[in-house]
Amino acid sequence: LLPPPTPIATAGAPGEGGSAATRVMIAALSIDAPVVEVGWHVVREGDEVRGEWDTVAGAAGHHRGTADPGETGNCVLSGHSSEAGGAVFRGLEALARGDVVEVERADGHRQLYIVDTVQVVDETGATEEEKREHARWLDPTAEPVLTLVTCWPDWAYTHRVIVRAVLDARS
Repeated sequence: LLPPPTPIATAGAPGEGGSAATRVMIAALSIDAPVVEVGWHVVREGDEVRGEWDTVAGAAGHHRGTADPGETGNCVLSGHSSEAGGAVFRGLEALARGDVVEVERADGHRQLYIVDTVQVVDETGATEEEKREHARWLDPTAEPVLTLVTCWPDWAYTHRVIVRAVLDARS
């Protein structure tokens, strides 16, 4: 399931290795934000137990265990859309097919991704089956892709914006 936002007071350490994500830039939205690695934690609500991704204020979170930028697999970045969370991914729903997302790595190399899909999905009104389907956007892939996730609208968090971008061959 795509987790609801869970503010974390301090950022975790950046991912290890020479290719960890350190910055995300989206010129079409004037976004230029640091990236830090985020993990997840277990939430218990009555008889229900589920994993929930951590989030960080003022930065995008690179989901631990997802691909590094430019590598084969799904590189997942999430960020807040509201001012309270730093608004690093505000306006993500306005991206269009063909827009460019740049992800800088710890080694200084920049990977270019081309937006392929932008979806807004209802989370609060979704069935459990629909929530599982939404969560599949975070699954590993056989090709190098980037998935960006944020809540929407920025005052209610009832929906998720999911952006899928493919690695630019020139990258």
